[in-house]
Amino acid sequence: MTQIKVEIPSVGIVIAEGNFPDNRLIVGYIHELFGTFLPPKDLAKFVDFSFCLPGYGSATLFDQSEGHDLTWEMYGKSIAKILSAIDKPIILVGSSKGVMVAIYATLEIPHLVEKLIFYRVPTFGEERTQIRNKYAEIAASIAGEQEFHQFLTSIRNKTSPEVLQVIEASGWKKAKKLYQGASLSDLNPLLLKNIQQPIVFIESTFDKFHSKNARDALFSLLSNSINKRIISIDELTKLEKM
Repeated sequence: MTQIKVEIPSVGIVIAEGNFPDNRLIVGYIHELFGTFLPPKDLAKFVDFSFCLPGYGSATLFDQSEGHDLTWEMYGKSIAKILSAIDKPIILVGSSKGVMVAIYATLEIPHLVEKLIFYRVPTFGEERTQIRNKYAEIAASIAGEQEFHQFLTSIRNKTSPEVLQVIEASGWKKAKKLYQGASLSDLNPLLLKNIQQPIVFIESTFDKFHSKNARDALFSLLSNSINKRIISIDELTKLEKM
């Protein structure tokens, strides 16, 4: 197990942890908002290593960081910097927020990204407006430790134990910044014309945060990808990494 760390000035530390074999393409996983940095079980067999973004797990988030440092685009720039340090061709796997972070990273260093794999596509554009507003309200409501615990109580029966645990462990100051970053995050569709890598969309269940409309819209907007398709999770494990 290898761990690579890169400092992002004024933001924090981004970590890549796992295996980095030399004999084939390596596969890196980018996690979701308030998700653990480890991939879901269905993806774990396919992934060589995982990224841990600033503000998650042991990846330090600097005190001077702000919400605007923690958007999809800025996290993408962080991933690009650590990929430059790894300096090997790679397949990026993104889940939810990780999908958009992977896109922005690819725009930064297209020569290092050989393929993109998208697990659950988050809403973006007009469909995301309500969610962004909700995240902004949450961030504004977390004014201190007491308000943070009140917020945790309010979502305890509506949130998965895994996500709740990540939010709780983050503490109020970090959680506030992460929600601010989520409220400021969106995708600029005009940039997608620059994505030319092969792209695999994995079939998954849809919800209000990951709608079929979002998946289909992203699929359509990535018109310059040299090859794109939708497959099942079982088919993914059979894909060659070369």
